[in-house]
Amino acid sequence: MSKGTRLLMLPVGLFLNGYTLSVLWSWFVATKFGLPTLTIVEALGLAIVVGYFTSSMATTDWGDESDKQKTVRIVLLPFLKTGVFLGIGWVILQFS
Repeated sequence: MSKGTRLLMLPVGLFLNGYTLSVLWSWFVATKFGLPTLTIVEALGLAIVVGYFTSSMATTDWGDESDKQKTVRIVLLPFLKTGVFLGIGWVILQFS
């Protein structure tokens, strides 16, 4: 896999994480508790802080994947994660 693909996907993944958190925050936290909404940058900062306290040092061994499989995983995973979390959040929002 090229370093260019990895470098390109880093800001895309960061943006998608910040966007997802800002939308979920607006849907659930801001409306429920009367708090201000978060910008994407603020949401990304919050995600970094929470990740610092909740992350584990476990690593996944992806060594047996081909370069094509690694590229597909790195390119598609941020979009898939965003879609799943926003989809589940939207369904929950319909019942609130």
